[in-house]
Amino acid sequence: MAAIRKQTDQTILGLDHVAIAVRDMARAKAFYEQVLGLKETFPGHWDGVPVLMLSDEPGRGTGVALYPEHADEVSPDGHVAPPDEDRHFAFRVPIEQFENVCNHLKQHGLMHEVRNHNVSVSVYFEDPDDNRIEITAYRVSQA
Repeated sequence: MAAIRKQTDQTILGLDHVAIAVRDMARAKAFYEQVLGLKETFPGHWDGVPVLMLSDEPGRGTGVALYPEHADEVSPDGHVAPPDEDRHFAFRVPIEQFENVCNHLKQHGLMHEVRNHNVSVSVYFEDPDDNRIEITAYRVSQA
């Protein structure tokens, strides 16, 4: 199986984020901000779930996407982190290479889902051990 890099001439720019479940959103945000120096990015997007905390501006930093662990913290649009669906890790690619990445996944027979996050676009798929992977490309810098 040819690698994405060889097949599409694209470069994975780095690890963008890891999605995790947290028991107390305010406490988690404070921890990642005060201890690790991450900053909330795109506050208010996605009805507040997830909360994206990055080390730098989008497309340059890395960080965590915080999802509520409990169903009573579901956002108005129903976004919550079920144990298997939204826990994932994400790589970042340039926006101009996103379509090539999707085509590459199709060539390898990987079922995938594309999501428009407004500030970015992402494709989700599973590895052979059912670990969820996201490849994301930012359309805009932090507002």
